[in-house]
Amino acid sequence: MVIFRRKYIKSSSFIIFILPMVALIYILFVDLNILSISNWDKLEIQVAFGTFVFGICPFVYSLFQQLYYIEIHDCHLVLRNAFIQAVKSKFPFNSKREILIAYNRATGLNYVKFRNRGKKRWGWYYGIDMVDPKDLKEIILILESKGVTVVTKDLR
Repeated sequence: MVIFRRKYIKSSSFIIFILPMVALIYILFVDLNILSISNWDKLEIQVAFGTFVFGICPFVYSLFQQLYYIEIHDCHLVLRNAFIQAVKSKFPFNSKREILIAYNRATGLNYVKFRNRGKKRWGWYYGIDMVDPKDLKEIILILESKGVTVVTKDLR
């Protein structure tokens, strides 16, 4: 079994979501002193609620959609969520399966998709932000040695 995983602090999601959210919370609650509830008016409540919603939603999205890492076993590939270990997807190696490893320009992250040969549509999107981009070439070589067809597109 080979595991390809890096620390969360080195991932792109940390820089994109966590650092701006921490800065925004610091500005709102420390500099502007929003915690003094007696001075709240309707606008401050809306700003605090909007900060919470727009700060937490991208973080939850990244937890469920982008923070996967790769485990390669002898007979199958496992994509496991880094924070919620129960969320995992297991894909057996067979000659009918194709794997797409590509770079998404909108999010700035690499992702993996699966499909069976002969099908036109790719399956679910798995963002592999917890995998170091330097390890992708090694992952591709291991998967090809197992007999899996790997399609790459704009890797970074």
